[in-house]
Amino acid sequence: MKLMKYSILIGCLCLCLSLSLVGCKKGEAESLKGEESSYEKDNTVKDSRLQDADGAALEDEKESAEVFEEETESGVVLKEDITAEDGLTYTLVFAKTEDMEDHYYNNICIYKDYSGKKECVFDLQAQGHSILGTELDEMPAFYAYEDRNEDGIKELYLTESGMLSDFQRRLIIGYFNKTFNIMFYCPMYEVKYQDFDGDGIKELFGATIAGGQVSYDIGFEEVFKLKDNQYYCYLEGTKKLANIQQTEAEKQFEKEPTLQNLNTLVGRCAYNSDVKRADKLLLEYEKMIAPHLEDTENFEDVIFILAYSSMVEDYKERWQWMQKNDGALAVRE
Repeated sequence: MKLMKYSILIGCLCLCLSLSLVGCKKGEAESLKGEESSYEKDNTVKDSRLQDADGAALEDEKESAEVFEEETESGVVLKEDITAEDGLTYTLVFAKTEDMEDHYYNNICIYKDYSGKKECVFDLQAQGHSILGTELDEMPAFYAYEDRNEDGIKELYLTESGMLSDFQRRLIIGYFNKTFNIMFYCPMYEVKYQDFDGDGIKELFGATIAGGQVSYDIGFEEVFKLKDNQYYCYLEGTKKLANIQQTEAEKQFEKEPTLQNLNTLVGRCAYNSDVKRADKLLLEYEKMIAPHLEDTENFEDVIFILAYSSMVEDYKERWQWMQKNDGALAVRE
């Protein structure tokens, strides 16, 4: 009897334990199911966010490409706003044609009301000229808007990029009666300013022909005078410059009578067509010169002495050209 009671009791306990285990497993299953649903929900949100981010990135790339395409099509490399003397604002555009690479320009345009009607009031290429440059240069190297000749009016000064050419075109654009015009367009090494005629306005001058060891001469510096808002070849000013340079060379040789200073002075005499003075120097300092005439290592010390005869003839032709072109507009390739 007792054995039967114990058997019944044990059976009841086993049943309860089984039911308890079943309940636990069911709870674990529901918990795991809940966790899976939460994980799937999180992943769905993450996927949605990733898709939104990718879409935004693609839109940004598309928009950037469209902007770049528009800028490339427009041919605008750089823009710079300028305010003229009368207070009107214009936009200076460094433009390029389709055959130019990115970052390089070959035209200068000026616009009125650039953001509105966009009226072009100056186009360099439309006038048959061009100027090469790159935005990789620093702005002051190729562009300035200032009064360099001290006439009280600002001008646009543009220089061809030194990255593209040693013998750089110099462009000066003037503004008169609400009109932009080419004041000066000429290849030149270095532009300088000095008042040669005493009128208070500085003339423009510089080397239009290079000199040195390649050409065996001093080069040639021309002076240009401003008249009616344009520059013209100025023979009288160019002769004054040649006289000043010869006088300076005379003073330097008198102060330091070296072979190098004698060489420079002879070159200046040939340049200035002062043959009489040069012949006298060559005869007077023959003993100083003679030992160096075959010195191939230091021939630059006597380069102008060696080339003296040919220099005289070359500069004679150059001065004849200056006389013929005296007063000609300073617009040349």
